Amino acid sequence: MKSFFLLILLTFSLQSCVLDVIDTLMDMADDEEMEQAPPLPPKTGDIYEDRDPEQGKVYEFPDVEAEFPGGAKGMKKWISDNIEYPQIAIENDIEGKVYVVFVIQADGKITNVYIERSVSYELDAVAVQTIRKMPRWTPAKKNGKKVRSRARLPIAFTLN
Repeated sequence: MKSFFLLILLTFSLQSCVLDVIDTLMDMADDEEMEQAPPLPPKTGDIYEDRDPEQGKVYEFPDVEAEFPGGAKGMKKWISDNIEYPQIAIENDIEGKVYVVFVIQADGKITNVYIERSVSYELDAVAVQTIRKMPRWTPAKKNGKKVRSRARLPIAFTLN
C-alpha cells in the first residue's frame, strides 16, 4: 500500500515539474522573437494565390479551359514530333509516365513548368524542355475574361 501511495505522489511531482518546464519555455518564447516559417499561399475554392501577386490569380478550374492550338489531337502530334527520347534512357530501358504541371498565362505563354510525378531525371528533363518549347495556347477564361490557369499533362515514354 505504501508503494502505491508513493507512486501516486511521484506521478503528481513529475506532472508538476513538467508543467513548470512548459511554463518556463512559454515565458522564454514570449520574451524572444521566434522565427516562423512563411505562411502557405491561401487557397480559396478553385483559386490559388500565386507567389507573385502582380501576375494575378491562377485558376485551377476556369469556366473555359485553356487549349493547345489544334486541340488534344494537335497537342499529341506536336509532342510526338518535338520530343526526343534520351539515349541513356533507351540504353537503360527506362519507361514511364511523367506528370508535368505548368501555368498558361493570359496571353497563352507557358510558364512555371515543374514535375509533379517523376520517372527519371533524364525523362523529366526532356518532358520539361518539351513543354517549355510549346507554342502559345488559347488562354482559359473566367467570367468572359482571359485568365491564368494551371494545367497538368501526363507524358508517356514507351520503348517499342
